[in-house]
Amino acid sequence: MVRCLASTIFRPRAAVTSVIDSLLFRTPNLNSEHWVKLLGPTTFRTEFLPLTKEDARVFEAAYHAEDKAALPAEAQAVVTRLAAAIDDVIETKFGGSPVFVKTSSRSAKDAAVAQRRLRTLYRQYIGESPDKSVNARIIALLKAGTEMLCVRRGVDAMEAFLHSERIMQDMKLALMQVGLKAGAETGQRSCKRVKRRRRKETMGRGERAADAMILPDAETRGSWRNTKLLSQVV
Repeated sequence: MVRCLASTIFRPRAAVTSVIDSLLFRTPNLNSEHWVKLLGPTTFRTEFLPLTKEDARVFEAAYHAEDKAALPAEAQAVVTRLAAAIDDVIETKFGGSPVFVKTSSRSAKDAAVAQRRLRTLYRQYIGESPDKSVNARIIALLKAGTEMLCVRRGVDAMEAFLHSERIMQDMKLALMQVGLKAGAETGQRSCKRVKRRRRKETMGRGERAADAMILPDAETRGSWRNTKLLSQVV
């Protein structure tokens, strides 16, 4: 793994770009819809709502909008539709109980609204506790961290999503992946020839060819099962 990482750092810019494209292309395979069923009854009940490319573009554009309440009519219609869809799932699938809402890749825990709620809940929990020790503060923080993303209404979930840089980045990444897949499908035969030739050249220099590489700034936390990576960072 260290050799892989080092070789990535010192590769020419064109080669690093190729590695990044490879990682972007493979990332969707780690999205939760591909592995959550493998966990069976050992994890929470999960329901999925589909998102379109147009939905992803709205998420990305809305994050950069100064006034989220003044989005174009078409974008606002998308937000309203998705909020209503989340409300429907909460009511019909979970009996109105609060839920945790995230995309296939990550949650909106970095959103300002979530961070404000975290601070408010932390102060509440530590204020209610007679114990003010460091351990008690950690317990209060963990409890607040769990509660801060507890969603009871679709509009609250969408507010967090539209203010989250994590969500914006993931939507942008998803749109990039669509382009990469389209390019890969049209040039699959040519890519296979190039890959085969490059692998022969690499092996000829006495170096070990790696199937996947990890960039220095890449997040690599996740869940493992039988030596297989099932999920990426939440």
